[in-house]
Amino acid sequence: MKLARLSLLLLVAACGCSSGGGDYALPTDLCGIKASPDSLRSLLPPGEIEQEKLNLNTTEPIVYSCRIQVDQVTVMAITVRAFSDPMVFDLMESYRAAPSAYNIWSPYEDVIGGQDAILDSGGSFVRTSCPMEGEIEVLEINVRNYAAESETEQGRERMKDFTAAFMASAKEEFGC
Repeated sequence: MKLARLSLLLLVAACGCSSGGGDYALPTDLCGIKASPDSLRSLLPPGEIEQEKLNLNTTEPIVYSCRIQVDQVTVMAITVRAFSDPMVFDLMESYRAAPSAYNIWSPYEDVIGGQDAILDSGGSFVRTSCPMEGEIEVLEINVRNYAAESETEQGRERMKDFTAAFMASAKEEFGC
């Protein structure tokens, strides 16, 4: 475990994924899924960035889980679940069943990439079709931005832009 953490830190340092100051470098992927550095810059505070792909030993349909830290403080977490049944629960119904799980405190309904979404400055929750060979029919993406300090229209737009770019990359990564 210690060796894996050291390897991750060396990888982050070697790829130039972090540096201090106002004009800091950002990763071009988050735990293996492409990410837009520009949309990340609008969400994350400056500092030394570390990523950790979390172990997926779970009975839930989680296919991807990534935690992002800046200066050793968790500032973002992203989870992707895959479902074989396209008739999973209604998005708002799922949100209302466990609102604290999504880090969305002022839910705002919107459309991201043609899909219904719930978001605010601190998080987003969207489901998208993923017709592919095998059993996956739907990807559910939840971005939790713990660095958001308040709820604003500008913060929602930043979250929407990041989620749209991440959703497109996730669909590509999972072969949708």
